[in-house]
Formats: sequence, C-alpha cells, structure tokens
Amino acid sequence: MRIALLPMIVLAFSVPLGICGEKKSENKTARYFTHQAREDRHGVIAPWCDTQNGSCDFRVRVSAETLKRYPWADAKKAVMAAPEYVYFSQWNIDKDGKITLPKPYEAKGYAHFNKKFRTQWLNGDLGSRYYFVVPALMRYYAYSGDPMGFGPVKLYSDYILDYGLTPEDHPWPKFPISCPTAGNYYGKSDTDGFIQTDYAAELCRQMLMAGRFLNEPRYIQMAKHWGDVYAAKCNSTPGKRPWPRYANPQNVPWGKDPDGNLQTGGSVAITRFLDELVDMGYTGKDNAIVKARDVGDRYLKETLLSDWSTGSNWGYFFWDWKAYTLNCTIPFWGAEYMMDNSERFPGWHHQVPRLLKHALFEACISPVQQIGVYSGAWSYTESSSCCGDSNDYAPQIFSGSYLKYAAMSDCKTMRELGRRQILLSTYDVLDTGVVVDCISGKVLVAKNWFKIAHPLAMEAILRAMGWLPESLGAARENHIMRTADIVRHVTYDDGCVQYTVADAKAPAIDVLRLAFRPTIVTADGKVLESGRTDKCNGYELKDLPGGDCLVTVRHDGLRSIKIEGDDPQVVTDSADMKTTGDWNTIEDDKDQQGSCLVASTVGSTTKIPFEGNQVRLIGRVAVDGGRADVYLDGKKMMGIVDCWAPKTMQRQVLYFVNGLKPGKHVLKIVVQGKTNPIAKGTNVYVDALQSSAAECPVEYGSGGGSSEPQRVIFGYPGDKEYVDTQGNHWAPALEVRAPLKSRIDGGTQAWWKKPRIKEVADTKDPVLYQHGMHARDFTAHFTVKPDEKYHVRIKLAESRNLPPKERAMTLWINGELVAFNMDIEATADGRNKAVDLVVNNVKPKNGLISIRFSGSWRKDAKGKTVKNEAIAKAIEIGPGYGGEGAVPVEISKANVLE
Repeated sequence: MRIALLPMIVLAFSVPLGICGEKKSENKTARYFTHQAREDRHGVIAPWCDTQNGSCDFRVRVSAETLKRYPWADAKKAVMAAPEYVYFSQWNIDKDGKITLPKPYEAKGYAHFNKKFRTQWLNGDLGSRYYFVVPALMRYYAYSGDPMGFGPVKLYSDYILDYGLTPEDHPWPKFPISCPTAGNYYGKSDTDGFIQTDYAAELCRQMLMAGRFLNEPRYIQMAKHWGDVYAAKCNSTPGKRPWPRYANPQNVPWGKDPDGNLQTGGSVAITRFLDELVDMGYTGKDNAIVKARDVGDRYLKETLLSDWSTGSNWGYFFWDWKAYTLNCTIPFWGAEYMMDNSERFPGWHHQVPRLLKHALFEACISPVQQIGVYSGAWSYTESSSCCGDSNDYAPQIFSGSYLKYAAMSDCKTMRELGRRQILLSTYDVLDTGVVVDCISGKVLVAKNWFKIAHPLAMEAILRAMGWLPESLGAARENHIMRTADIVRHVTYDDGCVQYTVADAKAPAIDVLRLAFRPTIVTADGKVLESGRTDKCNGYELKDLPGGDCLVTVRHDGLRSIKIEGDDPQVVTDSADMKTTGDWNTIEDDKDQQGSCLVASTVGSTTKIPFEGNQVRLIGRVAVDGGRADVYLDGKKMMGIVDCWAPKTMQRQVLYFVNGLKPGKHVLKIVVQGKTNPIAKGTNVYVDALQSSAAECPVEYGSGGGSSEPQRVIFGYPGDKEYVDTQGNHWAPALEVRAPLKSRIDGGTQAWWKKPRIKEVADTKDPVLYQHGMHARDFTAHFTVKPDEKYHVRIKLAESRNLPPKERAMTLWINGELVAFNMDIEATADGRNKAVDLVVNNVKPKNGLISIRFSGSWRKDAKGKTVKNEAIAKAIEIGPGYGGEGAVPVEISKANVLE
C-alpha cells in the first residue's frame, strides 16, 4: 500500500471550567449523541471523557470488545461455523450489552419486487460488511497487539471464496456476488443477487490485504484473478464509463432503467484495487491491469474531477436503491486514492479538500434540522437523502482523510476540521457496546446495522488517530499508530515493541506513540540512525508532554522492526500469580520468562493485583484456545479473554483496559470452559500482566486551527482554484449549511454555476461576483483558530431584476446583526455592480465564524407571507483589520415584515 447545527444556530454554553480546562455544560439537556457536552476554554468540542487514554481509544476498545463477544453460527446453522456478522447484517443489543440476532428479515418495504429479491434483501451488504470488518481487525491488531482478528479474517475470507462467487462459466467468472439479495443468509450466495462492481472491488482489495495479513497465497491468487476480470471488462473508449455499476443488471429491479446501471465515482474503487495489484508487482497479461488502471485514472481526471460539483458523479453506489445522490463512501475513496498517488494527480492539493467538503455540503442540504455544527464541529449524515440525523459515522469516515491531507500538506484548517469531527463523533458509544448514532439521542442506523455501529467506526477512528497521534492517541501507552504496510505480527513487551510487516516497499514509514523515549531502533537486526526520515532509513523522535514520545521509523526493504527503551510499565509474571482451580505451567522460550499458565476447567481463577491506571493481560492464542471472563475490582467487565486463533501466537495482548482511576486494583480471570464451535479445546493461556501508573496532562489539540486568510466563492464550479489579480487563491464555498429539498444534485440547485453577469462594474476581479448562491436561508461556517480577531469581507452584486421588496435580505455574523433588510442594488448604487461589506474585530464563537444569509419576509400580491431568497457571491475571512466597506442600505419597512 501507498500511501447539523440547530436551525442556523451555533450552540454556545455558559459554563464553568472543569477537568483538564474543559467546560461542562450546566444545561443538563446539552447532550451530543449519548454523552454530556464538553467544550474547551474556547467553546470548541472536547472529549466527552476526561481520562488520559481519550475518547478515541475508548471508542475503539469498546468496538473491539463487542466484536470479540459477538455470537457465532455453528455448522448446523450455516455452511461453516463463523461469527454471525459474517452471514447476517442485522443485530440487537440491549442496554446491558447483551447481543441477540433478529430473525432473518422479510423486507416488507420491497413488496413490489419479485419474491426472490425479498428473501435476503437486507443481506445485500455482505460485500460491504467484509470490507468494513477485515481492515478494522487488521488495523486493530497493529494498534493493540490483540490477535482477535486472525480467525474472523480467515473465516470471512474463506466463506467469500467458497460460497460467495459466480461459477466459472458466468460472464464474470468466479467473481464476488457482492450483494446477495437472493438465496439463504447462511448458505451459498445466489447469482441472482446483485453483483455491484464497485462494492466487489473494495471486497477484492480487502481480500488482497487479508492474503498479505495471513500470508495466504490462495487469497492473493484470487485477487489477481479478479484483477484480470476487471481488466478484461474495462471499456477504454475515451469519455465512456470504464465499468458498469452491475455485472448482472438484468437481475436488478432498476437495472434496465436509463440510469439504473450507471457507474460514476464508484469506478474509483475498481481503479484503487487495480492500483494495489500493480503496486505489489502484478500487472496482468500484456500489462492489461496497468492499462485498465490508467483508464480509470483518466476517467477520474477528465470526467469526474473536471465536473466535480455534479453530485451524481459521486453517487450510484448503495445496493438498495438507485442511489443517484452523492454519498459519503465514494468521495472518501476518491480523496484517499489521490493522496496515495499524489504523483499522478498534480492537482491533489485543491482537489482533495474540495471533494471532502463537497460531500459535507451535499449532506448538509438535508432539511433535517440536527445536521450542522455543534461546539464548532461538523456533524452530518451519509448523504442528503438518507438516515435522518444519524450523523456520527460519516464524520468518522471522513476525519481520517481530513487529517491525512493535513499531515501531507500542513494545512492547519483541515487538521482542525478533522480533529473536531472525530472528537464529536466519538460521543456516540457506551461501554456496553450500545451506539446512539443520532445526535438528538435516538438510535436509528446503529440499531440494526452492526457493520456501521462497530467495524466501520473501529477502522475509521484508528485511521484518524494514526494521522494525529499527538492529539488523539492514548497517553502513557505504547501503540503503533500507522504503518506503510500491513502488520503481520506484533508484541508489546516491557520496554520493547517488535513488529513485522508484510512488505517494506519504499517509502516504508511508520509512526508509533510510546510511553518511553527509545534508546535503540533496529530493522532486520540493523541499527538505525537517528535523523530525518524523508530520504533514507532511520528514525525521528518527537517528545510529547508528560514523557511520551512520537517515533517515526523509515525501514525501506527491512520488514522486522524493534524499538527499545526504558518503559514505565510494571510486569507481573505468570510464576508470581495466585491461582485457584486447575492451572498448569507449561514451558516455552517464546513465552515471557520462558513459561505460562494454562487452564481449561470451568471456574479456574487467577487474581492479579496491580497499581496504576491501565492494565494488559499477556498470553498465547492457539487452535485449542477457550474463553474467560474478566473482573476488575470485583466487577464483571464487558470484554472477555478469547485464546482461540487459527495458529499459535505467543506474548499477545488478550485483554486490556485503561482510563482507570489511579491506585490499587485487582484483575481476576475466570475460565468459562467454553469456546467457539471450531476450536479444538477450551484452554486459557496466561503469561504475564503489564500495568502502568504513569500519568500526564491530557492534550487533545485545544486551540487548534489557522488564522490564515480563507477565501471562497459561492457557486464556483471550476476544477482549479481561482487566482485573483492580487495573487490570492479562492476555493468553492462548501462549508455551508443550506436546508434545501433533497434531490439529485440537490445542493447545486441553489448555485449559479454559470456566470450571472457578463460584466461587473467596480471590480478588477469579476469572477468573484459572477457566480453565487441563492436560497431562503443558508449559513457559511469558517473553522478558525479561536483566540484571534478577524475581519470578514462579504462580496455582493445584485444581478436579479426584482422589485426592492423581493430582494431584501438580512445578514448575521455569529448571531450579531450585520445588515437588516438590505438592498444590495441600492447599496452598490446599481445593478451588476460589485459591493463589499466589511466587518472588523470579529471574535470567533465556538472556534467558528458563521455568516448567515436570510431572505426577508414580505406579503405577496395575494397577501400570503413569503420569504425572499438571499444571495451571496464570495467571502474573505482574515486576521486583523480589513479596511472599510460599504454601508448597507435598508429597504423601507413598508415593503417587508419585521
């Protein structure tokens, strides 16, 4: 691998200072998702929890624990035993965290379809479940050292290959049936199910990653075959779509409609998969995969990016409807692909943020009132046409991309956008595993769709943490935060982190956050030198507050990394543990201190006292592994110990919990005498206990952002930024909340994409006034560094031929009135003339400068109360004094309503 605001209101609280400099709302109803709102001293979103591991780490751990205790289907119920999420998309979880499964769902809402489309309709996300679950488990292993994912990744992959492919004589031979809407949930996928080629491509990509993770040649060979199929099916005609949306449109209810089989932005998923094959050295017969990848690149550049503002260019994705509107997945794929291949996309610096913000803008045209900005953080759903105020998971998906872009470009505004979004979206979970996905406190999507409640969140939050480890990472702990390639094996020992990656192709650059400062770093046994890592192998250290250290390691061509230093952890060896029941000692040099404890009898117990705020149980996993319950200070925990894996691995993390109250604690492990349906025993292997009392102040990036100028043009569809006569760069205005009717390309219905005015008087930069946005009410939000003062320049020009009372509008900045019932034409002294309003000494509110445009109310010819459309052309936000602007001319009160 290579790399919603209540209606137009920014929430603000009058609150006292609390823990870690945060403010806790006195208003007991001020809750986001499921936790009481917290803000930093600037009024900007802060983590809901005040422990030093932070809310991101907490969210990830809860998801991992939920996955680990998920029910299994045995061989009597399914074609092979595996966790239920392999087969069935739906789940139930009660307030205490007990997971149950509903009966296979008869999709009554689709009764107008043939019965074969109803029998398994809601299992149509089989492919997307796979590409959420697999990367989540692989990434979590690298982060935590918990090998819980090895078994599920193998079982899920085997199920796809053995029971989820088309036959060899199919037009798309031995190809994933990505959306099996026909057949039996627990059996072989039916080829009458939908074969959606973009869903399938991401499945293919993750199968390739699973093969590299498990070192499984079968998975890799099948991925190569799928690459050959995509290459053979590629339409290389310039201007044509390279691939169809469906491999079998005849089996899709809307497949024969004119737009039912369109593949637009989803083609990026296919191109991305092919690029992974090329990157690992497989190019196909006669370089066919490279050629198909290049066709996909051309389509992205010449069609999609050149017409980026058409929302349907990033739609036609979801399997359960035509899905013509822009959705959260495809822009994410596009942004990630451009950043991973920046050398092939020279315009990535402006294309990536534009694409990410376009997805935000399109989602925020939904009239659902809860979409918008909360405590300075955007919160939005997956599209303008779906899922009410279930607006936790779209920001989870996008945050990592915002932060990745910021790391690549050092853009402080994008970093702050990503940081705030991920913090707010982690307000959605309880330690029971219950996810409250609506910011209003309701449970909507997460109530049924397990993949969104946990696997999606787990992978997305780990990805975000990896790109901002200094603010989002758990403090005084040891974690791999991100790697250039897949981690196949890792051990987190006392003062020594060792890991092996699948490949080390240049540039092999990894980042770790450690509780100690390394004294020696080696790669394949070779000592690396301390120094810059931008051009050659070595490592860099960045000291963090409280004793932590950020370690960047470059190891091109070297796969096994070892980092050593003086760790504040304390280790209790198995030989020093007190046990009751049937425990035995087994000796093996691969275990810590050469031995570990093992028991399989129900009720066998070991109690281990420790002192600190975090603890990790170390042990082994094996094919005969079983399960154990965990008690902390006498309380049964939600997480369990599971010692089963398809291969033996030692010195692994079996359980961890952090964020504890400092002091003395007791961890108790009680053997269940149970395991999953395919394990060959119920053994629980305990090797050691790692604990730490190290503490430090909590840092989460408060006060971040940029005070650099931000300049935007409303309605501007250009594929490049506009550069004015002063050399200033202007981007499209996309951080806008504009409740509009949701429909295809819904947001840009309010744009004047084509210039409204041929010639604009009183300006040297007519482009700034030729486009624009028009709607009854909309608000532009600018994310800024909160402890500065700014000027706001609002650029306007009246191009409409309307009587005065129909063009009156009102403007506010951060809730303060700027212009009331303003007549732009009169203010500019004529139509088609540029006029600027300037407001100085603007202080951010909740880390934002928010400018609201609202049409004035009036009586129409029939005496009905109606609202005008407000308009905006461009805005500049910058630090300091911005000069003097025009004085707004107010329309007579006789023509408008107060």
